[in-house]
Amino acid sequence: MRTALDRGSRALDRIGSHIRERLTRASDAPVPAEVLPSVPPAPSGPEPVVDLRELTKAELYRLAQERDIAGRSKLSKDQLVDALRSSSD
Repeated sequence: MRTALDRGSRALDRIGSHIRERLTRASDAPVPAEVLPSVPPAPSGPEPVVDLRELTKAELYRLAQERDIAGRSKLSKDQLVDALRSSSD
């Protein structure tokens, strides 16, 4: 399960790479590291725990699709949270 933090970290990595590439192409000289934006390293180890109640119903629905939860289209947000918690056991 991807978290917002993971998606944000990957987006920052892509932005930093893109800027580095454009700056390098703009001049033939390498770009000094202090000019480039600081990009935090991607977290390693287990994914952080996400409180399902903080997700939107659309986000919960996407997770329910990934886990193939039956009847997900008719479930309320609270029911989706319960179903997702049950499916991870």
